[in-house]
Amino acid sequence: MRVWSKEGALNLVERAQRGEHAAFDQLVVLHSPGLYRVALVVIGPDAAADVTQDAFMRAWTDLGSLRDADRFDAWLRRILVNRCRDVVRARRGVRVLSLDGAALSASGPSTPDPSAAIVRSADLQAALAGLGVDQRLLLALRYLADLPVRDVAEALEIPEGTVKSRLHAALAALRATMGERSR
Repeated sequence: MRVWSKEGALNLVERAQRGEHAAFDQLVVLHSPGLYRVALVVIGPDAAADVTQDAFMRAWTDLGSLRDADRFDAWLRRILVNRCRDVVRARRGVRVLSLDGAALSASGPSTPDPSAAIVRSADLQAALAGLGVDQRLLLALRYLADLPVRDVAEALEIPEGTVKSRLHAALAALRATMGERSR
């Protein structure tokens, strides 16, 4: 798997904006594993691949509206976040989240992924399933995608202070659920 520099990725975005399908295909390869893992935690394996694909389709369609190619990553994450929320709304509050090891291992490179190993825990899966979509989004973006608070705030369109307080609450809820399960 090729690792892209920031300049290389920026060049791909600019080429894709000019309509080069091959450049956009490379952006899909570059960003798919991370976006898929976030969608997996937020909405589960049944819809994660579809939501990730929908996010890329929307990105391709709306690529002309991206004013700053340097902001592509944040823009793409925002599209994924909105698509995840749409799916959750369509489910009308039904919380179904079942993460299996096969779905997680298929999400990225064959090298060991420590975040996937953590998510495989049955107790953690159940605890995550008990959280609301916004809490799962916060946790997935901050800890699974390893984004700084600033980027999480941008993806969710909320202030950094709000991200911090909501992360604190989400972690507390997760810990409480995990603590109840260990009893």
